[in-house]
Amino acid sequence: MQLDKNNSTEKEIEKGVKVKVRIFAIEKYSKDFDDYYLTKKVRRIIAKEIDPVTLTVTKKMADHYVD
Repeated sequence: MQLDKNNSTEKEIEKGVKVKVRIFAIEKYSKDFDDYYLTKKVRRIIAKEIDPVTLTVTKKMADHYVD
């Protein structure tokens, strides 16, 4: 995941911010990869089958984006 204050979360990136993500890999996906786009079918499968995980921004990560 690329942590970016422009598109990963609407909040400022600061220590303690929590971001919910679904971590997965796709094999034999024949669509062109364009700006992280997935088809509706794949998004439905992911939402149904993959439980979200909460990641927390650390002080080190937050300091990096402040600089």
